[in-house]
Amino acid sequence: SVSRMKIATGRANIYGCDVTLDVFYIPAIHSLVFETKGSGHMTTGGQTGHAAKVLTLPSNYLPANELSVCICANMQLKFGVSLIVQTNGDVMFGVTSSEPIRGFEWPSAMGFIPL
Repeated sequence: SVSRMKIATGRANIYGCDVTLDVFYIPAIHSLVFETKGSGHMTTGGQTGHAAKVLTLPSNYLPANELSVCICANMQLKFGVSLIVQTNGDVMFGVTSSEPIRGFEWPSAMGFIPL
């Protein structure tokens, strides 16, 4: 298995859902890997968009450009969850929806962030 080391962990409450984020560094490919999971259900009320800062990466793991990774998209609900990594190291979760969401579970996901 590829060696990886955890460099950051964070949590946020998004629309009533407790969400965790773990970020690992894989030296062999000079990339970060993120894993996210949540418990509870999101209910947005009348809101249709939200961004929440989850953590800040250590300064030696900053991306060269701002990156946005789609975690989940549901076209029927016009709903999407994304991970945004800013060049200052701030990592945000973005939630967009064109209509209020009721009872949507946070998606469990993992993905790569090239540095």
